[in-house]
Amino acid sequence: MGLAVGCMTVAVPAVIVPIPITLAAIGILVIGSSPTNALPIVLAALVAFSISHGLGLGGAKKKAPAAK
Repeated sequence: MGLAVGCMTVAVPAVIVPIPITLAAIGILVIGSSPTNALPIVLAALVAFSISHGLGLGGAKKKAPAAK
């Protein structure tokens, strides 16, 4: 249960805030995960960040050039 909470705790903010490694470190320290359980938390932050920002879902949409 603690691992699922840790992954969710860092994955949800990582979609909005572009600092997944820092969020993972904060989540690991707050939850108190062991070093063995730290890897899934880091991966959850990186995957959530890369899906939202890497595919362009988290940023503003580009405007089409104005017609003259």
